[in-house]
Amino acid sequence: MILSNNHVLANLNAGQLGDCICQPGPYDGGHCPADQVAILERFVPIQFGGATNYVDCATGWAWPDRVPREHMFVRNGVPQYFPTGTTPVAAVAGMQVGKSGRTTQLTSGRISAVGATIRVGYGSGGVAVFADPLAVRAASGDNLY
Repeated sequence: MILSNNHVLANLNAGQLGDCICQPGPYDGGHCPADQVAILERFVPIQFGGATNYVDCATGWAWPDRVPREHMFVRNGVPQYFPTGTTPVAAVAGMQVGKSGRTTQLTSGRISAVGATIRVGYGSGGVAVFADPLAVRAASGDNLY
């Protein structure tokens, strides 16, 4: 399985079950079926207009031989990989965490709150309210969610 965001795998609520998931993604030059690694299995719709959301997530059934075991990020135009653990760890305030994203690449910070309420802008898709996420503050002082 692949676990990612609705806005990534399901194109912000527009995906259809069975849609091709490719790596790299379409915005980064990936094409289906040549770069296909999975098919969209399900997603939790993001609600707008003030409704409360708890997750922005989607899953895909993957071909194991097509998905790298390491996580990738790009630094100075060069793809790099890092391993992750397999044991879940409970989040607590003050814990150092990292995130790899298409736009932001690899970022890190410390959890500043557990169980926050935030508003996330999805461009022309609108603004969605999320309850209970982790609030993370980067070393620069910027909030990351």
